[in-house]
Amino acid sequence: MRNALYFGDNLKVMREMQRGSYHVCYLDPPYNSGRNYNLFLAGSKVQQKAFDDIWRWDDAARENQEAVLRYDGRHPELVETMADLSCCLSGFNTMLRASKGRSEAESMRAYLAFMAPRLAEIWRLLSPNGSVYLHCDAHASHYLKCMMDVIFGARQFRNELVWCYSGGGIPRKDFPRKHDVILRYARGEEVLFNVERKPYKANTQQVGKHSTLSGGHEIDLARGTPVTDWWTDIKTVTGWNPEKLGYPTQKPRALLERIIKASSNPGDIVFDPFCGCGATVDAAHGLGRHWVGIELTVLALEPMERRLRERYKLRPNVDYRIEGYPRTLQDALLLAEQNPTERLRV
Repeated sequence: MRNALYFGDNLKVMREMQRGSYHVCYLDPPYNSGRNYNLFLAGSKVQQKAFDDIWRWDDAARENQEAVLRYDGRHPELVETMADLSCCLSGFNTMLRASKGRSEAESMRAYLAFMAPRLAEIWRLLSPNGSVYLHCDAHASHYLKCMMDVIFGARQFRNELVWCYSGGGIPRKDFPRKHDVILRYARGEEVLFNVERKPYKANTQQVGKHSTLSGGHEIDLARGTPVTDWWTDIKTVTGWNPEKLGYPTQKPRALLERIIKASSNPGDIVFDPFCGCGATVDAAHGLGRHWVGIELTVLALEPMERRLRERYKLRPNVDYRIEGYPRTLQDALLLAEQNPTERLRV
């Protein structure tokens, strides 16, 4: 079975994976938002904490930073990258120590130390023509782009995709924050990319041929125009949306379908190291791709199993593998002991 779900620390899982395994990677990591996120349990109004997005400069953060500053060299292709990342993190530390707001600065240092070795592993795991899509918001996107430039190279930055949406609260003293950023990077110079098109606007389709020329050639109105980097046509999973599973930060399947279709072909392998309730694996399976996901929050298995069963009649450990999931209290405690610095919820 090529399709698989892993539970545990994604850094530890990724370190054991083979180089160049995946054609496209999408990740929607915590944003350093300073919030706790709750999960509605299936068939009830009961909530349990799914994960924290609150970061502290503690032993966990120091351990993450040590994984970069004193890289053990287990993957020789990462040695130079880790050395460059060490300089990047040192620069962030100097800058953040000098900034106003000590607690906010310490939180950002901890978050960046967490993300750095994981982003480096994703670079190692991508195929030569693969792409990564890093979903982030205004809290840390500018810091993450600097780290991605270090890891992938500034020349491999391909797009800053802006996903616009509506709904939610309206602040009184700020412009409403109604978009996320998705940073797209290529693994190498030759990158797989399939153009998605949408219909031209009605006024363009109605004008005469003399107004539909581009570069001396007539525009193919039936073919449509390429989708740009500004996405306003994909709604969030809120309210009575039939996709809604009650999982915090759930992303719409249409968003993942657009990404997967753009950077992979049927039969390719899609990777999500923060797979949450499984929107990526759902979209990948529906598009005829293989998939691998990693998740630390054990509460995420129920909504993942449910959506794969209801949409595709997939059976766990028959149609896809599940690795590392604690089946007993003893297993759960052992997993917690192995990941003492992570935000495990059992």
